[in-house]
Amino acid sequence: MSFKHKDKTVKKLLYSKQNNPHSVLIKKKGNGYKKYRDQWVQTGELKIETSYPTQIDFELNPSCNLKCPMCTWSAEKTFGLGRSSWMPFKKYTKIIDQVKNKVKSVNLNYINEPLIRQDIVDFVKYAADSGIMEVMFNTNGLLLNDKTIIELINSGLTKLSVSLDAHTERVYNKIRIGSNFKKVIKNINNFLRIRKKLKFKIPLLKVTFLKVAINKNELKPFLKYWEEKADLISIQNPSNPFDGKLFNDRRKWLGIKQFKEKKIKSNKISYDYDFDSMKRCAQPNQRLVIDSDGAVHPCCNFRGKEINIGNAFKHSIYAIWNNKKYKLLRNIHKSGNYYKNKVCKVCIDHGSENLPEV
Repeated sequence: MSFKHKDKTVKKLLYSKQNNPHSVLIKKKGNGYKKYRDQWVQTGELKIETSYPTQIDFELNPSCNLKCPMCTWSAEKTFGLGRSSWMPFKKYTKIIDQVKNKVKSVNLNYINEPLIRQDIVDFVKYAADSGIMEVMFNTNGLLLNDKTIIELINSGLTKLSVSLDAHTERVYNKIRIGSNFKKVIKNINNFLRIRKKLKFKIPLLKVTFLKVAINKNELKPFLKYWEEKADLISIQNPSNPFDGKLFNDRRKWLGIKQFKEKKIKSNKISYDYDFDSMKRCAQPNQRLVIDSDGAVHPCCNFRGKEINIGNAFKHSIYAIWNNKKYKLLRNIHKSGNYYKNKVCKVCIDHGSENLPEV
């Protein structure tokens, strides 16, 4: 059975064999999970605001083992990444204790590789045992060994997402710099084998494909190969997190068309794309991102780090989510005035059409 897109909230980027991509989890977890998915849809369409974020993303360790060109880790000296300490487990549990029965979903990565932390399973289990409906993370898969697979399957993890971005080893090696294609594919197959042996249906396996200039001919064979293996397939559009010379160099590599603006007589700006289709972002209405040092950001895009909303080690999640700065950000997107925030303007104007799904 071929994969079909079934979720209108993800702009034809999420594919599943199921009529509902989350039907397995709804069956497993019941009405509470369904309510969470309904809330995700409504907040994503900016129809409702909630007193707590629907999802919290944690960057538990500011580190990665790859240097992929689309990521700021490929320009570590420029961005000064990797300087913060890892998030202590006690700080994490304190946050989870605040939000259990309020926040529905926890994602355990941001701009990092979560499997670098050998205690990642402890973080998954604590959130799952606290009643969080969705506990997930995205990985490059290189460190996914059999021991970790067994622990993750038994931990309460609901989704394991692996970034691949290619169908062939040749193209993969040009994107996933520092990885090992054969090893990652073996690790994924081992996950599927062990999950089947243990008679588990979750965590769901999602594989992701980021569309850049050099892999455009790989998407069809990628879909054909993984539709018989993965539970979910995510197709993602690129964003450009760089500035200056790096911005222009990586824009071409990413395959993002050059953004053009021109002034007209009234000194206003006209745009060369469908302005209305890109003028709002749902992320500040859905999620909250916490760095390893407690700094809070309103979205999981690279440039989200440039918007500091507060610190989760100093203030409650409720206080941060409902502070003036966060409310203002939600309001400007709801009204279509994203350009009033300079970071959001750069992000949306320069190719970030990708509103991530879960």
